[in-house]
Amino acid sequence: GVSCSGDGSRLVAVVGGYEQGGGFIYLSHDSGATWNASAKMGAWNAVASSDDGSRLIAITIGNDYIYTSADAGSTWIQRADKQSWQGVTSS
Repeated sequence: GVSCSGDGSRLVAVVGGYEQGGGFIYLSHDSGATWNASAKMGAWNAVASSDDGSRLIAITIGNDYIYTSADAGSTWIQRADKQSWQGVTSS
């Protein structure tokens, strides 16, 4: 999945890689010109961004957790108990 800030300058993308042991969350702060890996390896399934791109939320499949970032993806915190999450959204 992919999400972006309201002005399109900050983007976040998740790479699942469930069968390969996991992928990464990638961040761009220049409208997609460059990308950097963020967060630990995981079987990422979906991601959403706040309007200004500072708050992010992502879910995994396999271990089924929600992770949030309040600093544009610099750090991630596991938030919810194990569930079968299907999608996320943000405002």
